[in-house]
Amino acid sequence: MFSLAYTISEELQHELSHCESLKRQILLTSLGPKTELKLRFQSQVIRIADLLNFLGFPTSKNDIFPFLAASTSIKTEPARAVIAIRELQDYLWRTWTASDKTINSSTLEAIADLAPEKVKASLRLYLRKLDKPLNQLLDYLQIQHESPIILAGVAFAQVALVTNAEPVGLFLARLLAYAFLFQGGYDLRGLLILGTGQKKELTSLLDILSETRSRGNATSFLVYFTKQLGSELTRLNMHLSSAPGHLDVPNSFWDLNRRQEEILRILDDPSGKITNRDVQKRFKISQISASRDLSKLASLTLIYTHGKGRSVFYTKI
Repeated sequence: MFSLAYTISEELQHELSHCESLKRQILLTSLGPKTELKLRFQSQVIRIADLLNFLGFPTSKNDIFPFLAASTSIKTEPARAVIAIRELQDYLWRTWTASDKTINSSTLEAIADLAPEKVKASLRLYLRKLDKPLNQLLDYLQIQHESPIILAGVAFAQVALVTNAEPVGLFLARLLAYAFLFQGGYDLRGLLILGTGQKKELTSLLDILSETRSRGNATSFLVYFTKQLGSELTRLNMHLSSAPGHLDVPNSFWDLNRRQEEILRILDDPSGKITNRDVQKRFKISQISASRDLSKLASLTLIYTHGKGRSVFYTKI
């Protein structure tokens, strides 16, 4: 693998300390349940837009909302991509937030399994071709006693460069960066955002990656990566003190009916799980109504989807 050296420069150390200070402020900020729910949903939409941009699906935040809010499955390719990326985000959050497990080849395989259909084949091809160097990278990062920001930045730069910064490579690099940050406690209540999907942002990223390849040193990239993260944390910290509202979302979207509230109570048990059929039987409702309730709760990240097809079930964690 293209190996990158780096040093923790004075500038980089300053940016790391700034991010750590912002992280503490964000986690100590008191939020009402509905405000936190809205912020978490908006962050999810921005993350989806960012990842879609890497894959060549330029999509606005307001375009994504109908796909997440749909009570029944939408068959278009963009809709399926949105739902696949939401499930990928759920997997990363559930599996890696404050986890002491090892990020390894199984993580890469899970990402490939959950990826949008458009990129599954390309992603699996990359993983086969780069199996040894990617595993060497992950093994190396697991034994480093560095800030999770450094681990995430190194993972991003190495994966992006070894895949020649192609769309699927950038997609994988971003997801691995999230995994390392979540593992190090930087999920920030599900509010962490690494990018917004804007064209100028992608252009700047490609420029700094090209410079990093030429120099064979990742220090400048890590400064860039850490500053970008600091800018997002500053933006988030400012938004926590104001009412969220940047999406064209009806107020009713945030309201839960009695069945949905009861489903959440059933799942209060950490080992609890529920299926569509369970909901049908308990509330004596149709399969369509049960699907609507479960889809609404999943869209709000109040529950998480596991499995495929008839084996699908839902949990709170």
